[in-house]
Amino acid sequence: MPGFPAPLGAADRVGDVAAAQLGNAGLGFGMAVVAVALLRPVANPVLRWGAIGVSWLGIAAVGAGVVGFGARAVGMAPALGAPPSHLVPAVAALLVGAVWVGAWGVATVGAMRGASRPERP
Repeated sequence: MPGFPAPLGAADRVGDVAAAQLGNAGLGFGMAVVAVALLRPVANPVLRWGAIGVSWLGIAAVGAGVVGFGARAVGMAPALGAPPSHLVPAVAALLVGAVWVGAWGVATVGAMRGASRPERP
């Protein structure tokens, strides 16, 4: 993440880099599927509310990451690594995460409102 390089030796702990990258790609694909489900809600209420639940879990996870990186940036979480050496990219990275959490939260609340309305003929 720009502004937050991994601690030294972190790459050595990844056994299979290709598998890790494929996992990241799979997670991104899953997020895209959930985003489409939020924008174009499916008629099945179980799938609709499932997408909403998964969205809230994602929001919580990314929000926790933003809080953790923020704590690292100000030196409150030394176990996560040293504070970034350059402030501007670190702040930009934190802003991107915060905007993502806010935007995805707005989309999820909108989907919840749409899911609670009765279907129109």
